[in-house]
Amino acid sequence: LLPRSDGEKSEYVTIETYIEGNEAKGGWPRVKKYFLRVELLFYLVMLILFGAANAVSFKIMIVTMANYVTFLNVVTSVGTLPFFAAGWAFKVFFTKDISLDQYKPFNQLKFFAIAAISSISSIMLLFAGVFVPGPMQTLLIQGVVPCTILLSVIFLKYRYSIWQYIGATILMGGILVTCWPTLLLSLQDFWKVHGLAAGSLLFWMILYFSASFPLSGSSILTEVIIVRERIDMWYMYTCQAFYGLILSIMLIPVSCLPLFGDVPPSDLIEQFYNGAKCLGGINSTEGDDCTWALAVIVGNTVFNLAWTVFILLTIKKGGAALMGLACAVSLPLSNLAFALPLPIIGSTLPTIYDLIGLLLVLSGLLMYKIFKRKSREEENNDLGVN
Repeated sequence: LLPRSDGEKSEYVTIETYIEGNEAKGGWPRVKKYFLRVELLFYLVMLILFGAANAVSFKIMIVTMANYVTFLNVVTSVGTLPFFAAGWAFKVFFTKDISLDQYKPFNQLKFFAIAAISSISSIMLLFAGVFVPGPMQTLLIQGVVPCTILLSVIFLKYRYSIWQYIGATILMGGILVTCWPTLLLSLQDFWKVHGLAAGSLLFWMILYFSASFPLSGSSILTEVIIVRERIDMWYMYTCQAFYGLILSIMLIPVSCLPLFGDVPPSDLIEQFYNGAKCLGGINSTEGDDCTWALAVIVGNTVFNLAWTVFILLTIKKGGAALMGLACAVSLPLSNLAFALPLPIIGSTLPTIYDLIGLLLVLSGLLMYKIFKRKSREEENNDLGVN
């Protein structure tokens, strides 16, 4: 039941009557607007819930597959390819959204560049995510915001409002407050040559935060290709997923590096085989807990894909700023989930530093997302260009 459109508040009519009455009066746009708001609200709620679920399931997944990170990188790449390929196939056979000029060979170089940058960030997040606590992950990854501002100003010549710069500064301050206890302990141990030693929490925190730079670069390239060049999203993501799968296979030898597993090259095939066994629930290495490995990976893949879809739908219906606000709201929800007594995600009670840092990061995110970037006309006015 919906309220009548003629101002009466005491009577209600069915949806069919409401639509028919408004169509007769030429008021159908009002009905459509109402349902669009309901639709957008649904997208926002789903985006918040799946955002939190994706963050928590990601931590559970990498803890479960901690001994097989490069194998996990390949498996997750395989999981995303069929989804985007199905969307691309639908666009090809049932729509005319993809023009022939989008299949230019040069576009493949752009897609490969995005996939390469994304692959670097993925391997950094997976290796560091094994050691960085879940609540700290959700805060460190917010470094994408100031990194995006920096790269956009340098390469795209964007100009942001002063409030967005302030918001990014507050956000970085929140990350610093959260990391301060660990940073302080590491600095105290610096003179003992342990501050940035491989395996120290500070080292993995820095690596996790550093993934913000390739993530930002990937998002900027994606914006240029999709928005400015009007390349179909499903086509681009399908190509990116294909190249990402190839690159994830090429990155398997990373686990041979001293900092990332120190696996002898001769044991790579065996380790990959053990990763496949873990996927089937069979333990092969000390510390393995593969009972729910397949369910955990499938769950994270589903949550991640759903989160991606609702991000795109929210951007389409409500804009990028509204999407950013929804992602900001999912941040405290994720931290609340990490505080639950679930040993597999390494949950701990939040400290005063965590709470203050969370408040600052959330405040900075909201300030950055609420205030819009300057338009081209405003930039020209500032520069005195007519």
